[in-house]
Amino acid sequence: MIETENVCRKCILPDGFLGVEINSEGVCGFCSDPDHKNINWSRTEISNERRKSAIEDWNTVVEQMWQNHGKVKYDCIIGYSGGKDSTALLDHLINDLKLTPLAVTSDTGFMTDIAKDNIKDTLAQINVDHALIEECIPTFTKLYKHHFLNPPVSPMIKDNIEKKFDSRDYKLPIETEIPSVRDFSEFKSWMLKTLSKIEEFVGIPPIIEQTKDSLKKPANSEQTKTNSRLVVDLTNILYQDLDKNERLKTRNILSIRDDLLSKGYNPFLIVDASTKHKVDDTDQYEMLENNNIINQAPAKRTADKFVLKCAKNWNCKFLTKDQFIEYWDEFGKEWVLENRVTYMFVEGELILD
Repeated sequence: MIETENVCRKCILPDGFLGVEINSEGVCGFCSDPDHKNINWSRTEISNERRKSAIEDWNTVVEQMWQNHGKVKYDCIIGYSGGKDSTALLDHLINDLKLTPLAVTSDTGFMTDIAKDNIKDTLAQINVDHALIEECIPTFTKLYKHHFLNPPVSPMIKDNIEKKFDSRDYKLPIETEIPSVRDFSEFKSWMLKTLSKIEEFVGIPPIIEQTKDSLKKPANSEQTKTNSRLVVDLTNILYQDLDKNERLKTRNILSIRDDLLSKGYNPFLIVDASTKHKVDDTDQYEMLENNNIINQAPAKRTADKFVLKCAKNWNCKFLTKDQFIEYWDEFGKEWVLENRVTYMFVEGELILD
């Protein structure tokens, strides 16, 4: 917990954060001096004209929400990070405007359990419904890895973006019309599809693929653009073929992916966090992980549930030998059994049921 004397009494920025310094009066440099700047931040002045225009836009949005208030379960969806700004906005909507928002948090893979507990405690005091979306973690992980391995912007991405934006008939691969807040599941599905389109636009998988022939997809892999997505419980499959030291065979990963591609599927391979410690070739495994061939479920969370969540939100089938009985109540026994695809893995060959 940050002591109150270590935060600005006006904007509550903590002392030392990005060069922020609190003076003897308990106020940071940005609040005490309009012209203050440091190496990290500088104040952006908002003109009266811009402020007036923004207030008019905001009042228009509030009026639109009030027109439908009581006709739908939620008046709006608010992206909630757990920070002071989104918390203040929620408080204003609920306690000042008497509206009913739905708070939505997207876990990018860096959200700690402590942060989630803090969000839960805060929202309990505000009294608002909250939805946490964890299925977007694989996409954010891919983007972080890609940009980390290709700083600041890889030539492939730069050329791709410049080429597409120079085209007069180019259209962003993202639907501009967001589904109605009447159906959160529809909104969530739209969000996950949008993230997938962003992956395609950025150009994932990264350029290492150009120099690693073993990572390239088969020649007919272009067909997968229209093929059925299949969520794969990869750890479950790898345990069907162990080496003499009871280690998971890393070479089977590409074999499984290529086999599914040849069968007309667009596989999304999920492993649990412990898999990397049980393989026979950690270097090759890390290369596959860095090239987004495999997707690790969040640490301290079961891959089983992550497999089911992805399949549910993408409305696709999943490949596993596990019956997931412990999740029948949560996901529905009928849905699990109808969408479960079983298999046999014999001498490196994947045979689907």
